[in-house]
Amino acid sequence: MYRTGRRNRTEAGTLLGWLINLLNPEMVIIGGVLAQTGDSVLQPIKSAVRKYSLNLVNRDSAIVLSKLQDKAGVVGACLLARKCMFQLN
Repeated sequence: MYRTGRRNRTEAGTLLGWLINLLNPEMVIIGGVLAQTGDSVLQPIKSAVRKYSLNLVNRDSAIVLSKLQDKAGVVGACLLARKCMFQLN
């Protein structure tokens, strides 16, 4: 199981590296269940991103864990509903 988990984190980092090259975001936020695991997921992902992304682009992108963890979807849905309810036409 350890090898599979490590491979998945490396593959996630490879994909993030590709997306960082393509989109050049300022920040990548890892949320949901992955955010609950902490540094055990974050470090292999960051390592793979450094390996598979361009240095110039990689320097400008921060990879962080979500503070909301698995509640991010619920909070986002509530904010969207509030925005729609109180939007002036």
